[in-house]
Amino acid sequence: MKIGKRINHLVERVPAGYDHLWDCCCDHGLLGMTLLQNKIDAAMHFVDIVPALMTELEGKLRQRFPVAVGQSQSWRLHCIDVVDLPIAEVDSSDSARHLVIIAGVGGDLTAELLEAIHRRNPKANIEYLLCPANRPQHLRRALIKLDFYCLEEQLVEENKRFYEVLTITAQARQITSEATPEQNPPVSLLGDKLWQPRTPEAQDIATRYRQRTLAHYQRMQRSGDLLAAEMVEGLERMAIQQTLDVKN
Repeated sequence: MKIGKRINHLVERVPAGYDHLWDCCCDHGLLGMTLLQNKIDAAMHFVDIVPALMTELEGKLRQRFPVAVGQSQSWRLHCIDVVDLPIAEVDSSDSARHLVIIAGVGGDLTAELLEAIHRRNPKANIEYLLCPANRPQHLRRALIKLDFYCLEEQLVEENKRFYEVLTITAQARQITSEATPEQNPPVSLLGDKLWQPRTPEAQDIATRYRQRTLAHYQRMQRSGDLLAAEMVEGLERMAIQQTLDVKN
């Protein structure tokens, strides 16, 4: 399957260790199928509310990922609204780890879906991989109100468009930085880690994204938009600080 930079970047953000992966309307199942092709060690769930799309996807899955005799099927289809994810129904174990992936829809809808899932599954061990198609700051404001923590965040560029990619959780996690115990930071409006690129290419993307985003919010600020004013102030004082990977 041919995939672009954005989908490839999302695939690379899915490490081992999850029990269930939820592909929620991500490019008509392309992301989930790519993960299956990579032989992930987790149950793959595809979710979309449109029956015709799910029927078409089921045909592709049966053709590309047939189940051998004596083997269990590694994927499941759920023709439901994303807000109704059957998290507890598929695995009620307290130790089960879920990754819910929402990509390709706007920041406002992403926030709406995530908040509904979170409210309905407050005790489940869920992490979220998000890549809004637009309005990422509106998503970030919602995440801040929900007290979510940032595990990872990066920028990816595809077809002259920039996308923010966030891995988040509702639970604070202990991390170790230079032998000092710390917690993952809360989600921030500007995305602190976005401005700490680790390669010259990533630094170039961050620089151009900052310039474009700043120009966008400067235009919006003229109409008295409060979010725009906050974004302009933050971006004007933001310095892009490159942190190069050091290999021992």
